[in-house]
Amino acid sequence: MIGVMRTAMSARGATLAIFCVAVVVASSFLAAAGRNGDFAVDLRRAFLPAAERVLHGHSPLPAPDSPVVASGQAYVYPPLTALVLAPVSWLPFWVVAVVTTLLLAAAVVGTLRLLGVSDPRCYAAAFLWGPVLAALQTANLTLLLGLALAAVWRWRDVPGRSGPALAAALAPKLFLWPLAIWALLTRRTRTAVVGIGLALLVTFVTWAAVGFDGLRDYPRLTHNLSRFEQDDAVTVYALARGLGVASHTAWALWLVVGLAVLVAGCVAAARGDEQRAFALLIAASLVLTPIVWLHYFAILLVPLAIARRRFDLTWLLPVVLIGASGTGNGGVARTALVLGVAAAVVGCSLVPQEPKEGGQPVLRRRTTTEAS
Repeated sequence: MIGVMRTAMSARGATLAIFCVAVVVASSFLAAAGRNGDFAVDLRRAFLPAAERVLHGHSPLPAPDSPVVASGQAYVYPPLTALVLAPVSWLPFWVVAVVTTLLLAAAVVGTLRLLGVSDPRCYAAAFLWGPVLAALQTANLTLLLGLALAAVWRWRDVPGRSGPALAAALAPKLFLWPLAIWALLTRRTRTAVVGIGLALLVTFVTWAAVGFDGLRDYPRLTHNLSRFEQDDAVTVYALARGLGVASHTAWALWLVVGLAVLVAGCVAAARGDEQRAFALLIAASLVLTPIVWLHYFAILLVPLAIARRRFDLTWLLPVVLIGASGTGNGGVARTALVLGVAAAVVGCSLVPQEPKEGGQPVLRRRTTTEAS
């Protein structure tokens, strides 16, 4: 009995310790960003200026050849986010920034709760992840997209919920498109149809709201953005280029790796291994995106939380990315580190966590009865 009490007290002490560390690290990180003028930097430089342009009847998108595109401060997303922010764009920046950051922190908590994580150490560890801290510091969309992915998984057998959740993951940014393939291959046709259809409808309506201004030049805008930023991104291509590989060979390597992960996810989905397929297709989304920053990898919270609802050391892997470059890739060594840690997290997401005594394994295959 005394031994059990000591074990329980030790567990509570460990939980309290990691929680305190998370609070101190996260608050210090954001405070330092505030002092350096980097707090909510994407909100300040890209999202709110685009929202103000919408509020004054202009397109949120810059011209493809605008200097702001080369500066890395351009709003280059579909108009949806700018339209959502337009009503609050007149408020003082710090008000919008603090509220947005709090909402993004709540999205981290909501993501883990939706996925059935109850271990408080997992929540604390999440706020120690370098990508999560970068997502909070930049005030980008990544953590909201992670929440949408968590909702897709949580309600995957309820098309009325998972369909809109899939649309919420697809409409603001396009890079999560492999998750639509996951829905189709796991025979969740209604989820896929609702998600894709609703995403297309929202995209059409929001483009119409700005008079389709910038739509014709959007492919050229994204091409120019890739041309300016592809060497600084956290991608296989950028890593290969940093190692001295020729551009065409680096593109080929990037494409081969991305397609390999995509095919692996599709094969897993076709075999009914829907959970591993979900993790692999999230990974494929990251690999196949030509421009990826550190905060993008915060969405790996989703596959890890699905596979490992109890805390173990795998939850601490992305902690080593604290201090990795939030803007640009920081060079070859840091690019390799980020990609290596991301690959390790995905690998851990594919391995079932040992259940507690009397519990059920986390990973499962979809049965024929469920599919029908």
